[in-house]
Amino acid sequence: MGCPTEPFRGSLRSAWASENVNRSFAFAVRDSITQARYLTPPYHFLVPSEVKRASTDDVIFHAGCRELPAGSLRRVGRGVFVVSPECCMRQLACELDVAQLVMLGYELCGSYSFAADGSAAFETLPQTSIGKLRRHAEASQGAHGVKRMRGALSLVGNGSRSPAETAVAMLLGMPHRYGGYGFPAPVLNYRVDPRGSRRALVAQSHFFCDLCWPDRRVAVEYDSDLCHTGAERIARDARRRADLLALGITAITLTRAQLYDERAFHSFALMLAKRLGYRIRIRCEGFEARRRLLRQRTLY
Repeated sequence: MGCPTEPFRGSLRSAWASENVNRSFAFAVRDSITQARYLTPPYHFLVPSEVKRASTDDVIFHAGCRELPAGSLRRVGRGVFVVSPECCMRQLACELDVAQLVMLGYELCGSYSFAADGSAAFETLPQTSIGKLRRHAEASQGAHGVKRMRGALSLVGNGSRSPAETAVAMLLGMPHRYGGYGFPAPVLNYRVDPRGSRRALVAQSHFFCDLCWPDRRVAVEYDSDLCHTGAERIARDARRRADLLALGITAITLTRAQLYDERAFHSFALMLAKRLGYRIRIRCEGFEARRRLLRQRTLY
């Protein structure tokens, strides 16, 4: 989950010089830890390479030997900065595998976020966008993690509203070598606006489809509670599907039970591929093992 920050356009050295005047290095570190109370140890500090430092079990220092692109730092408080979401993804690209990095990208560009304890917040503002992440990668040419970050960004989409939507998008869209079905990338939470005479055919002024392929006029609606709803909810969902169909979009429901059952999801993927006119051709050795690994990464 995010923390209150404000933009800082300066460099790492200017941040250090302007905020730590008349403060000893030890005091600056202690003061930073006190203010950054939403973080948990070990605390990682990025400091200019010329600063003398000694890491401990709880405090680990990293030397900033190269200049960070403009906008890579955000101010939390006096003398306390955090790296921007874009810089964070580039740094983590050195540690995470591709699937984990793609999941991070979806979270940063989506409207949900995780806390350190694993709890999630929903309907939050996106922390960044694919465009901003790509511009940061371009400005960081030659830095560690940039190549992997750029590769992951080609598999990330804006607008996911939940970890489940991210999982569905990844399981369907990731290349075969990563355990996905290689579907064309969907648009997440695609807005459909009734126009002209069709406005009179539907009950709402607009609709959002969880995953949509606008050129194929097909959408996937994820419903985590379909098996535990009453007649009113079932009727409402049926009306929604009918309204979308009146607007020329075929909406296919995916339940939580289908998502978490490997065989059921495989059958769903085959049916969806047929609707999209997409032919699944698995030519990757060990695909089933790769698929299970991706499912483990995204669902558990």
